[in-house]
Amino acid sequence: MQCEGNLRDYRALAIRLDQIPLTENELFELTQRLRRIHSIAMDWKAEEKINDDVLRDLVHRAEQERAEIALPRFVVTATIGLLENLHQNPNLSPIEAMKEVLGETGDIISAQERQRHRPWEGA
Repeated sequence: MQCEGNLRDYRALAIRLDQIPLTENELFELTQRLRRIHSIAMDWKAEEKINDDVLRDLVHRAEQERAEIALPRFVVTATIGLLENLHQNPNLSPIEAMKEVLGETGDIISAQERQRHRPWEGA
């Protein structure tokens, strides 16, 4: 995003989730909002498949499984993964899908970081 002159807005495309200290309840509220946005964007009733209990469980499990990844980033990535997985595979159980998504989330974030730093390799 360009600002006036040659200045750029380097925060226009990203939020540094790694530096946001959210409480468990705030993370739960974030998952609810992501569910609502996904419902609108994909025109489906995500809350019927992924209820609040599932989202609370996701946040709780994410706290235990995230390793060294910032919790907000892990929760956002896992939530979107769960929503996508269940939207595309409606016969899956939310709990089984959550286990799979949580297991993959660390790998997804690690791959994103490797890709982001790839231009610096060999420099």
